[in-house]
Amino acid sequence: MKKLNALMLATGVSLSASTMAADTQSESRLDRIKEYKTMILGYYETGIPFSYLDNNGVQGFGAEISKRIAEAVRVELGLDELEIRWNPMTVSTRIALVAANTIDLECTSTSHKKSREQYVSFSNNFFISSDAMAARKDSGITSVASAAGKRISVVEGSDNVQSAGSISSNLVEVANNPRGMQAVEKGDADAFFSNIGLVSREMLRLDDASAYEVNFVGSNPSGYACMLPKGDAGLKKIADETIASMMASGEMEELFNTWFNGPIPPYARSANVQIDELNRALYANPNDTAYE
Repeated sequence: MKKLNALMLATGVSLSASTMAADTQSESRLDRIKEYKTMILGYYETGIPFSYLDNNGVQGFGAEISKRIAEAVRVELGLDELEIRWNPMTVSTRIALVAANTIDLECTSTSHKKSREQYVSFSNNFFISSDAMAARKDSGITSVASAAGKRISVVEGSDNVQSAGSISSNLVEVANNPRGMQAVEKGDADAFFSNIGLVSREMLRLDDASAYEVNFVGSNPSGYACMLPKGDAGLKKIADETIASMMASGEMEELFNTWFNGPIPPYARSANVQIDELNRALYANPNDTAYE
């Protein structure tokens, strides 16, 4: 508890909020959602393509999943209407905000890790993140094997240096992700290597990504799941069933294609990322496995 209290203080969540949450442990989030007819969803303001804020409100792959779960909650509770309130968060505040019951649910790019289960619960995974490479279509890179010996840009000092180094010894180390993609644009590198979320983000910065393609590497897999208050079995059940249903019906793959392989607002650009085998396997077998 001391560690969690310190986390709350460091992220601006008051101990009074923690105490209030403890006082209402017997009251589930579903009870409180039904009483106030309001569900609070967490989001990142700049977490494209999973969640971000533009002139039309909160957008993104994860944001859409959050809204699907909120609708399932409304139906389960028999409410005519359910107000959705979006609460901004950061990487450093997300766990504390959910643990303190400030946020009911967040489906962004949070990895389900065993170490986090002492504070919060997780739904079924809705996305498997792994390493990927972005390269020009005329680079000759169509797979991991074809990247051997190629010049691969990677952020210096990151874990990606070792992962990319297992593919090619010809690394171009750069200061940050934008410069990694710029190296490919300028011809100083043949491919940019990072996790798929960051590769997608850099693809969306391009004026025209049609000349580029993304190849999944598959290393360092991590399951992204919705984070919710610890021990709330009722809310987790709805979240799990909603995600599993979306996967079985094909809706999850449609959302993937919308946000990773189609033009997204407000840029009207596509990251040109096609679904990989890790995510297809997840859709065939929904689960809440922690990757750690």
